[in-house]
Amino acid sequence: MKYQRPEKLSDSKLKAYHWWLHSRYSREDVSRKEVIGKHVETVRVMEARGLKHPRRDKLDRETNDVFAREGGPGSGNFGHAGRPGMVGGSTSGPGRGGVAQIPTTPLETRTKALLSAQEAIKEQALLYGVSEAEIVNTCEEWLQDHMDGSELSIRVPVDVVSTILDDGKLKTQYETHKTKGGVFDPEWRQRAERNAFGEHKEHPIYGYLHDRGGIAKAEHYGGARIVLNPTVQQRTTISVGDSLYHFDTQSAAPSPLGNLDRSSWDKEVFTIYRQAKGRRTGFDYIEAQIHGGVKTNDISKIVFDRVPSKSVIAKLSDKGISWEQSK
Repeated sequence: MKYQRPEKLSDSKLKAYHWWLHSRYSREDVSRKEVIGKHVETVRVMEARGLKHPRRDKLDRETNDVFAREGGPGSGNFGHAGRPGMVGGSTSGPGRGGVAQIPTTPLETRTKALLSAQEAIKEQALLYGVSEAEIVNTCEEWLQDHMDGSELSIRVPVDVVSTILDDGKLKTQYETHKTKGGVFDPEWRQRAERNAFGEHKEHPIYGYLHDRGGIAKAEHYGGARIVLNPTVQQRTTISVGDSLYHFDTQSAAPSPLGNLDRSSWDKEVFTIYRQAKGRRTGFDYIEAQIHGGVKTNDISKIVFDRVPSKSVIAKLSDKGISWEQSK
């Protein structure tokens, strides 16, 4: 066999070619750089067609590194690369410029997540009697509109704000040993994070995108909404809906903020499409995973559902953080 143009191959030949690349990579008399390049092209085509490639060896890891440098599957000719204007207009992916702190998603998770989203797209198209392209375009346009001008935010209980200001940072549930509005299960959370971010040293801080239309619902996490500075966006990943179950089952993968691709949709495509068509839906929010921690100097302002205490107002003033009451 010789190098092929993967987009020209049938599914069966594409799978055979993929296996041939893996066997060729192990040989010492070939250019491994060339094999990696051909494998990247092949994996993109396979994922676009919804074909599985379950191998996990050094060639897959090299390919995953290429995806990370290019912004993940979703850049170039594959998937949806996002558009400028999404929460600050960043189109950077992991490994570019100021987003080096974003961990790389394992290729296995990204692949399974793309397959899950594709299955949901097909089911939705059959349900409404429209083309898959109609589902994808409608979802992408609605997500773009939802994200435009939204604020990267974190919800916390009002009575926790004082502690955050004293500590100078927000803490993860691994540090506080509790959570508000979510699930406290460190082992489950750690397994989900390992699927999403590989072997990482630091746990992310979880937030969401607060949209202009007030569609996102996260009030159950607390009555204080911490709005983060735009600089934090460069080290933030996102996914549609609560990630704990999705990441644990590898049915969704995180995307860099500003580069949301279909691997981050999962079955949420059902609620996204119905929301886009003006139907009542269970859409909650686009979750954000902030890497590298959140310190008080990362905070732009805090929006309270009621006027905070005088002591909290004084601490906010000392930190140079503005506040306002929600309308």
